[in-house]
Amino acid sequence: MSYPNEIVCREGLTYMDNYITGWVKVFRSLINWEWFTDSQTVHLFIYCLLKANIQEKGWRGLTINRGQFVTSYEKMSQETGISLQSVRTRIEKLEKTGEVTRESTNNFTIVTVCNYDTYQQVADPHQHTDQQSTNNQITNDQQTDNKRITTTKEYKNKRSKEIKKNVPTEHGRADINELMDFLGSKDGSIKENRKYCKLLIDKFKKDFPSHDPTLSIKALIEKGRGLDFWGAKITSFKFLYYNSSKIINEIKSTKQGQRDSAYEQYISELGGK
Repeated sequence: MSYPNEIVCREGLTYMDNYITGWVKVFRSLINWEWFTDSQTVHLFIYCLLKANIQEKGWRGLTINRGQFVTSYEKMSQETGISLQSVRTRIEKLEKTGEVTRESTNNFTIVTVCNYDTYQQVADPHQHTDQQSTNNQITNDQQTDNKRITTTKEYKNKRSKEIKKNVPTEHGRADINELMDFLGSKDGSIKENRKYCKLLIDKFKKDFPSHDPTLSIKALIEKGRGLDFWGAKITSFKFLYYNSSKIINEIKSTKQGQRDSAYEQYISELGGK
């Protein structure tokens, strides 16, 4: 079979270039999707479809399955042009409506496209063979280069044994995982950060009983990083635990006309994004 290599499809790539890199399927019903009018959420979801593995692979001793990929919020932001905070917000939206799930460690995040096989059904067995071969070629290039993040498979309602090795079961609380991921790069060990993250959650349950402690701590991190004195110092949960009251007091003082209610207003603003 011959292909019209002289036809340039996009950015100098020929038809054959695009054929080699493979494709994904998108249902026309996407226009009826609840997030369709949110362009950044659509952008990020399509990005996830494009990044997800078409077949199971091994990566640093882990099994990365079909429909999954290994990434980080920083990497997704760089590759999509969407701001870091917007990436976090849109991933949370996609999680809430069951489009994706994620598993995070201190060094990377595994994103799973839920129902990947439904989106990417293979009607023609020859098509599957062609795309598998294509994917193998890409994978070999990636392993040789070692500059790209390897992609991975769908997470089916349970954690893989390999992920459990990286995130011990005693440290597997979803709220702690979420906050560890939100803080990003951290000083200190994972164990120490998880310990103080739990203590901070307990403290916020007591200090802000009418608010979700996870949301309250996210507000503390986000608003605290905007303060001249405290911003660069917010690099561990131990620091946050011992200085949260001081940081909150300064956050309150930055908003005139609002005293005790200022921080709770920030929490509401964060939740409304």
